[in-house]
Amino acid sequence: MSADQTIVAFAGRRIDAPGTQPPRFPSEALAAVSTRVETFFDRHAVRTVVGSCACGVDILLLEAAAARGFGTRIILPFSIERFRETSVVDRGAEWGTRYDKLIARATHDGDVLVLPEGQGSEDDAYDRVTLKIIEETQRIAKRLHARTLALAIWDQKARATHDATQDFLNQAKRAKLKTEQLSTLPG
Repeated sequence: MSADQTIVAFAGRRIDAPGTQPPRFPSEALAAVSTRVETFFDRHAVRTVVGSCACGVDILLLEAAAARGFGTRIILPFSIERFRETSVVDRGAEWGTRYDKLIARATHDGDVLVLPEGQGSEDDAYDRVTLKIIEETQRIAKRLHARTLALAIWDQKARATHDATQDFLNQAKRAKLKTEQLSTLPG
């Protein structure tokens, strides 16, 4: 491995529930976001991607990475089953099938990390995942002598209250990772 390859930490928006206002990742933007991810991969010598596996950005990026033969490292805040129920199929059963395939592949490769459940709120659990994503990205990059890059795929507007994607960008910058952002909005 050489420094011309990149380990990508990623985070982003879940697909919007019907009627979400303002839209953050409307279903009509799925094709555009997929194209943006492919273009991002074309611009970077990606070796491995590290993130979670929620419906929306996470699943799109992991599927694109798997199709290209990139390594994937999936980090979950609680059990595979609980995460599936709370962060995947609540936006449609079709996301569950896609999640199951990605989890099966990553589990087979030993690349699913389920964090021990700690005390605190669900936001606290997601904050721990964010820190672990960045930590794992740095650990893998160090072992492989590769670059790191943090990719946020979102509407680029932080929520008024706790925003996990904004937190991801803040933590990545604190860790001195180069950051890039892609939009989840149509157009």
